[in-house]
Amino acid sequence: MRNCKICQNDFSQKLTLAFIVSFKPYEKQQICRNCREQFEVIQASTACEGCGRDQENQKCCPDCKKWRLIYPSYDFQNQALFVYNDFMKEIIKNYKFNGDYQLRTVFQTALKKKIETIYFDYLVVIPVDSETMSSRGFNQVCGLLTIKHSHFLKRNDTVKEKQSHKNRHQRLELVQPFTLSSDCPDLTDKVVLVVDDIYTTGRTLFYAIDLLASRAKCVKSITLAR
Repeated sequence: MRNCKICQNDFSQKLTLAFIVSFKPYEKQQICRNCREQFEVIQASTACEGCGRDQENQKCCPDCKKWRLIYPSYDFQNQALFVYNDFMKEIIKNYKFNGDYQLRTVFQTALKKKIETIYFDYLVVIPVDSETMSSRGFNQVCGLLTIKHSHFLKRNDTVKEKQSHKNRHQRLELVQPFTLSSDCPDLTDKVVLVVDDIYTTGRTLFYAIDLLASRAKCVKSITLAR
């Protein structure tokens, strides 16, 4: 028996004969079946070709059509693992804002596997500002990662109001919150994969891409949820 990291209930992980004879690596489950079934996995075959939104086909969604008017030269490619449903919202709230740091392990394996299917030279995380780092004690994106990543983006601390305190319209009106770090290498002919936790309006990712795209061969992104 083990304790589910989401609902805290005890559960057991049963090994089937089919799994035993498959010789697949044993992965210790972090959550119970009931919690696991509340996640909505986004299928790449029916996700928006731009933002990775869960929908019925791969056609560009209305949000991405608007972004393409603003950034017509960008070949925006975001992949997302889960739908940002009410269950996911509650987990992210507990992880980011209530400081339940152990929840990071719930998603680490799935995110790692997804990232490993994407070609890139540098994996770049979306940063948090110094005030958030001081109060929260961690960057929620870094907590989700178990593979090497880079900090080429820096948060502009003069942009004080947090995204979580803004509505959709205010997020879209956000000014450029990022600058490049002094140790950012020459990205010419390099493919950069930007990783963030949640894709809501896309404003944060587009600012990151805007800053990196003029220096890199290609910029892609991946988010835990959309």
